[in-house]
Amino acid sequence: MKYSKGFATMASIIIIIALIVGGVVYYVTKFPSSPIENTETNNQSLQQPTLDTTAIQPSSTTSTSNQAALDTETSTTANCNQNQFNSAFLLISPDINNQKTKEFVNFLENLKTRFEQSFKDATYGTSSVKVDDIFVTNIGSENYIDNPSQIDFRSVLKELISKKDDKYDFVSVFTNYDPKSNSDYSFVVRNNIKNIGYENIFDHSDQYGSAGKLLGITFHGDLFSRFKKATTPDEYGNIYLSEVEKDLFGVGVLLHEIGHFWCCYIGENFIGDGDPSKLEILAENMHFYQGLESPSKTQDVLGTVPWLLDENNNTYYRDNSFNTYPYRYHPITLYLMGLLPKDQYSKEFNIFDIGTTLNKDPDAIKKYKTISVNDIIKFSGERACVN
Repeated sequence: MKYSKGFATMASIIIIIALIVGGVVYYVTKFPSSPIENTETNNQSLQQPTLDTTAIQPSSTTSTSNQAALDTETSTTANCNQNQFNSAFLLISPDINNQKTKEFVNFLENLKTRFEQSFKDATYGTSSVKVDDIFVTNIGSENYIDNPSQIDFRSVLKELISKKDDKYDFVSVFTNYDPKSNSDYSFVVRNNIKNIGYENIFDHSDQYGSAGKLLGITFHGDLFSRFKKATTPDEYGNIYLSEVEKDLFGVGVLLHEIGHFWCCYIGENFIGDGDPSKLEILAENMHFYQGLESPSKTQDVLGTVPWLLDENNNTYYRDNSFNTYPYRYHPITLYLMGLLPKDQYSKEFNIFDIGTTLNKDPDAIKKYKTISVNDIIKFSGERACVN
């Protein structure tokens, strides 16, 4: 279905806001005081259509699901090409025994199962994450009343690892109070992969009590209170989240921030000047450009959207149902994660010129150029581990 220009303009504003909102990676090595973005949420009803398998050219499908699975030939070498990850949910609470803490832990127990399944689905079955522990501590919240946004992540992580061992690839941190940052964000602790956009190789895991295991940390503040607010009837008794949306609350932001451990730093921000030597696939230096095509009937958590061809005039228009589709990482993200089979490297994706401020009519867009993983390799060299 194609929308009128007026409707499309209004939809554009809404969708642009939804895509820009989200996490920010601030590098421990370079930008310890980077600004924080607004919270990413997803309040759209999710359909579960059959995945368009031709979009990613899978080599095989799983017998237990109707969704496509990539034929993974990836190594499980620890620290770089691994496809199995361990995680923890860490809740900072000034009073670890109060009622809200107990309710928050129950919320995280439910989120844990949904997140583990969603991560597996988002990687087309090529990778998994296991949330080993939900750990509650009052460390790091000593000054939460006067300075709630200042959290001592080093002390918090050292406390966790000293009690539960050095087994986590990433840790998601929550607070039982409003941190006043109004944001979800992530930061990378260790990187030993070259040619994915990082300027250098670094390992600061020892500052967090880890001996080279910890990859990074995501932060989500008082996610439980945000969930309660979204599921509490308004003054007219209305609740605006469907049961599916309630079930998936928090999953998208976790996938988004964890995806930032690998994406999106390779290439350049979209300019649209026609220079064939540029790899114009980014926006804001850390998200994909919305004009980069995502596989059909998928919802990429890092910025791309699917596009549809208008055969009457040979132009394209944005699939405005994208936020009803299941969460999936873009194949380029899977490459950066080390999960994409090499026979997928030649698969091309369109880039559409929707302007540097996403201000062009999304109902009449022409193809700007195409991009493949092979093009990324020509631009930066092939992804490789550094021991």
